[in-house]
Amino acid sequence: MTRTVRHHLAAALAAASLTAGLLAAAPAAHAVGIDLSDPAAVTVEPDWSCGSVGDSDRDIATRLNLQLTGTLYQHLTPYRVSCARAIVNAVQAQNLPQRAAVIAVTTSIVETTLRNNPNTEDHDSVGLFQQRASWGSFAQRMDPTWSTNAFLKAMVRVSNWQTRPIGEVCQAVQISAFPGRYQPQAADAERIVNALLSSGSSGGDQPVAGNWDGGP
Repeated sequence: MTRTVRHHLAAALAAASLTAGLLAAAPAAHAVGIDLSDPAAVTVEPDWSCGSVGDSDRDIATRLNLQLTGTLYQHLTPYRVSCARAIVNAVQAQNLPQRAAVIAVTTSIVETTLRNNPNTEDHDSVGLFQQRASWGSFAQRMDPTWSTNAFLKAMVRVSNWQTRPIGEVCQAVQISAFPGRYQPQAADAERIVNALLSSGSSGGDQPVAGNWDGGP
């Protein structure tokens, strides 16, 4: 083997060694072709419980699915009914009228389609009402009872909340960039609240509650 051949062979082996080292040091995500900038690659945490889901929740979901006219038409699940029940329970515990429950359920339909959402999809908003960090801790906002009570605390400060259009009251509390989205869901919220109250299921198992000392 000539000196020139030995020189080229040594250079090729060195290059191969360097390439292998760089590949070994590369992050695993790049090695398997995962695009971390792709939202689909980011883990989404499942919705949190609003309390136990009972037979009455399943019955209400089945019965109302074809009666609803808004966003939840054919999408009212037993889980969503259990979240509405948690809201109604909190309203009853505060001795507020049925209208307060309709306002709160209307708001949750618009904000999360009646889901206790732990994912910060809009700034730092989480929970049934998509309350921001200024409302309370993450744990408090994810507690259906606490978050409902915080919403109610703000709601009763709205002037004439007992008589104003429901959508206006929701907007006064939430200060949404889309104020027109609330009123169209009010009729379905009333149907859901009426079904819970008439079935007697509003007093079912409740999630563990925090102390009501929050709200803006």
